[in-house]
Amino acid sequence: MLREPSLVLRVTTTYQIHGFDASPVQLDDGFTFVKHDGTWKLAGKSDADSRFNPDALPAPWEGSAISTFGDADYLAVVDRGRLALAHRLVALCHRAAAASGLLLGVTNDIPTVVLATSHARGFKEFTGPDAEAAAFPLHNADGTSSHWRMVLNPAYVDQVVDDPIVLTHELTHLAMQTYLRYLPTWLTEGSAEYVGWHGHGGLPSAAMARGLHPRSLPARLPISSDYYLDHVQLNYLEGQALVSYLVERYGTAELVDLFQAFAAEGSGDLHYDRDLATPHLLRSVVGTSSEQLARGAYAELVARS
Repeated sequence: MLREPSLVLRVTTTYQIHGFDASPVQLDDGFTFVKHDGTWKLAGKSDADSRFNPDALPAPWEGSAISTFGDADYLAVVDRGRLALAHRLVALCHRAAAASGLLLGVTNDIPTVVLATSHARGFKEFTGPDAEAAAFPLHNADGTSSHWRMVLNPAYVDQVVDDPIVLTHELTHLAMQTYLRYLPTWLTEGSAEYVGWHGHGGLPSAAMARGLHPRSLPARLPISSDYYLDHVQLNYLEGQALVSYLVERYGTAELVDLFQAFAAEGSGDLHYDRDLATPHLLRSVVGTSSEQLARGAYAELVARS
């Protein structure tokens, strides 16, 4: 029991970063006050029971002092005194965007804010405990998205910047936002892994980094609903193998046609089951079955190992 009266106020913060947010961004949060000597005083800059803003990260500047650097495409937000890091981040983002355009035929064309401070409160709750970075759109009240964000895990900022895979993987997700909600998970994550690892040893290197022997790859397509649960490392590798096989066997244009087919089929139903649609879309767009695709990807991976 609290010894002093307390009060939690819901606070909505509205902000818009010029050149990067097409409309105002709103975040719900709460401030905790206590009554001391007859006067209400601020006790905390967050609500006591964390009931507000559970699914969104705070405003980019919340925390200690920051520095920023950007151009028309990317704005990097870093800790004060780390401008060299901000410059490097912007350069890496441009390189990553070029890679997805070259390899997948899609590129990120929406200005993006990259948060790389040591104080992104709530990152682990937002993404899960093991994520190194996350890229996502912020949604308007009508469900549309007009604000792009990428957030680096505050504990691993330098590690992520030195890793050649992570930023490219996340920027590929942003490049695919037009189709992302309609694609099966193996196709979204596999595409991001394919682009990320393409210039760094491809499938064999990815298998080694994940501690997997290529021959452990099952000849099946991972299911979206349990993709991140059991065998997640294997699912990532399998997704990469499937996309690599699709691109090399059928070409980039055919892969983008598959993206568009999923988006067209799912556009009228937000509860659309992407996995159920996969067999007939693979057959109609690519001319192959799920089983043939899985077997071909498996054989290709084993042959390269």
